Amino acid sequence: MTRKSKSRYHRSIAAVLLLLALLIKVVLVIEVERSDISGLLSVDSVFYKNLAVAMQSGAPLSSGPLTFNPFYPLFLFVVFKIFGSHLIAVRLVQALVGTASLIFLYLSTVRLFERMRWKFVDPRSSGSIAVLFAILYINLTFYDVTILATSLVVFFLVLTFYLTLVTEDMISGWKEVRGGRFSSLTLPFLAGVVVGLGATARPNIFLLLLLALPAWFVLRFRRKGIRTAVACLIGSLIIVSVPIVYNASRGAGFVPVTAHGGINLYIGNGPDARGLFKPLEGMRWDMRGVVEDAKAFAERRVGHPLSDAESSRYWTALTVDYVIHHPWTWARLLLKKLYMFFSGVEVPDVIDSSLYIERCPVLKLLFLPFSLIGALAIAGIVLMFRRLRESASLLIFLAVSVGSVVLFFINTRYRLPSVPLLVIASVYFVSWLCEGYFSRRYRDVLIGLAIFLVAFFTITTRKPIVVNRSALYTFLGNYYMKEKEEAKAEKAFEVAYTLDPSRMEARINYARVLTRRGKFDRAKRLYESVFRRRPDFPNITIEYGALLEKMGDVEGAERMYRIALKSPRSRERVVACKLLSRLALSRGSRDEAIMWIKEALKIVPGDRGLVDILNKLEMP
Repeated sequence: MTRKSKSRYHRSIAAVLLLLALLIKVVLVIEVERSDISGLLSVDSVFYKNLAVAMQSGAPLSSGPLTFNPFYPLFLFVVFKIFGSHLIAVRLVQALVGTASLIFLYLSTVRLFERMRWKFVDPRSSGSIAVLFAILYINLTFYDVTILATSLVVFFLVLTFYLTLVTEDMISGWKEVRGGRFSSLTLPFLAGVVVGLGATARPNIFLLLLLALPAWFVLRFRRKGIRTAVACLIGSLIIVSVPIVYNASRGAGFVPVTAHGGINLYIGNGPDARGLFKPLEGMRWDMRGVVEDAKAFAERRVGHPLSDAESSRYWTALTVDYVIHHPWTWARLLLKKLYMFFSGVEVPDVIDSSLYIERCPVLKLLFLPFSLIGALAIAGIVLMFRRLRESASLLIFLAVSVGSVVLFFINTRYRLPSVPLLVIASVYFVSWLCEGYFSRRYRDVLIGLAIFLVAFFTITTRKPIVVNRSALYTFLGNYYMKEKEEAKAEKAFEVAYTLDPSRMEARINYARVLTRRGKFDRAKRLYESVFRRRPDFPNITIEYGALLEKMGDVEGAERMYRIALKSPRSRERVVACKLLSRLALSRGSRDEAIMWIKEALKIVPGDRGLVDILNKLEMP
């Protein structure tokens, strides 16, 4: 085969794989749109979508300092402006972005492996294998259809890595780069711009990279690298300065991008940290809820109002203080999180690919587990230290992307930007094995296989966590209730209850839908079990009493309502008074009914609805 025909062959293979990837992504978009959960959005997704829609009508991005990553709502704003407020347009655009990520994954793999100058392994074959690995890992495709910034973050990171490789080749002379002297500053400047854009979408990765990349250019190329580093830094700062100035103009002081990093740092590294996202007791679990609750918690502790930036600094200071006083505990936690990162356990957000596999058959074709990618990558990373000069940039990008997750908490979505880099490391190991085999270096091949097997069995024989998907099905059940599909909601809540029967919310949600479906006896058993264990659970006495009333047990219902009168929550006490008033009226006791409404007005004086009820009751 001539060089020209060989080049055409490799280009054809790469093109077929990329077209296959795009086809899979487009088919997935169509299957999601046709499914019964096409409108299923996480709380964060709903926030971003609603903000983008509001911006279409002239609303500002934020009325105060930024407490969320601004790139994604701006991205949605542009897509909605061009195509209208249709989620299918967003998903299709993200599918194209995901395919572009695979293009730069291919180009990066080829360019990096050309440095190795292997005799038997063609870098273009390695590039195609990298694309195939990425296609077969389900979450790289699945997150293209979620209304989240993940696919964009992946693109920014892979593009930055490619621009870094080209810049290195240009300075070192490893490979000829078009553009001459003009490129010597343009390429690192563009890399810096991409880093800046990435920082507005996922600060924890790209703010670290903003510091690490210029430092690497200087360390690697000494005097030649200084101009390169400055160009890269200028590109980053041009973008990042926009949110910095924006936040400062709204009284937040110096805040790089967003003012919510402090609470996330505390959740990931504080005294109660276990490596996963778990807000403090009493905090909500969604992005906006955590930010607002963290601010309220901090204000109660310090005894005076705080800005969002001051709240973030408060939680950061608490984290630093804890780490300083418990260094060994923190070190063990970091090691645990590093192990969790490479393990095969997928820690989902509320929305998980497992829900969509049942409804989107194309996802069943994507079978490559992360545990295999992780083990191959570990073996590849170990072997790369033998070719440190050629592979150092990949190791730096891996250190930044992995470290940015380990510093906070482990989650499939947060881990995903690292996957293309891990795929390159995985393919490096596979290519190294092939080169060793065809070069008849069998001893080296056996050593490499031993490294892989040790890594694989280490990260797969022990699960560091057991993922409880009860919350996932609870979320699905609530979605079905909103869509008025009660039969499907019942099935979802039943699964949530089966997965975690000890969870009070799972029991109550299941009891609610059973009540709506007229299955009173089963609902009663669930409500009764919650009441016995948690009589103070919000609204349990109201809901249980309402069910007993429907079943004809008026005496039992009244007992529950009277218990609700002792609730610390004023809303429950008001509802209890109204229900007791209704029971009294049904018995013909108008005076007692009036008395209960007056009791409710003592709790919420002047309430218009209660006043109207009282006036009607007092009419002759």
